[in-house]
Amino acid sequence: MKLTKHQKLLLLEAWERYTRFGKGKKLTEAWTGLGSMSVYKPCLSAGLMTYATSPNPGYTTWWKLTPKGAEIVQKWLDAGMNFQQIEQDNHLA
Repeated sequence: MKLTKHQKLLLLEAWERYTRFGKGKKLTEAWTGLGSMSVYKPCLSAGLMTYATSPNPGYTTWWKLTPKGAEIVQKWLDAGMNFQQIEQDNHLA
C-alpha cells in the first residue's frame, strides 16, 4: 500500500509509541496515537487506525492500529527500524 505523507507520519508516531510504551501488548491493542479526528482522519479513512477510546469530537482521542495498519508497523519492527533511521530515511513505507 502506498501511504500518503500524513499517513506515514501517523504510523511512524504509532511505531514510536509502541516501541516506547506498548511492549508486551499486541500491536492492535496498544494505544498508539493521540489526537483529534481531523488529524487521524487519513488513517481512519484508509482503515489503518481506529478508535482506542470512545470518539470525543472536538477533543483529543486515543487511537490504535487496525490489522492493516499493524501489518505495516510490524514490517518496520521486523526490519529492526530505529530512531536514527526515521530521522535519516524518508522511504520506509
